Amino acid sequence: MELFLGLKFRHYGDSIDKRDCAIIIMNHPSRLDWMYIWYLLMRFGCLSTLKIIMKHELKNLPGPGWAMQAAHYMFLHRAWDHDRPYITECVEYFNIVGCKTQVR
Repeated sequence: MELFLGLKFRHYGDSIDKRDCAIIIMNHPSRLDWMYIWYLLMRFGCLSTLKIIMKHELKNLPGPGWAMQAAHYMFLHRAWDHDRPYITECVEYFNIVGCKTQVR
């Protein structure tokens, strides 16, 4: 975006350290918010640690659904009783394998 469109991005708030884990919560203020988070994590050198959380129905998309599962993205049912054990299991797995994640 900076290179092609000349846009300038500014980050306000805590800095991101790729040695740390973080949860980044975004409430889709626009349809372009994905590009901003990818750019931010790329700027800090931790784009490869991004794990996206999305609704469970997207898991079944032919092609992208499989790729997102292979990347260990998290799929929620939006029911806390169902999702809480799943989230705990995912975070424990990331810790066991030593995967420092930036969860969105």
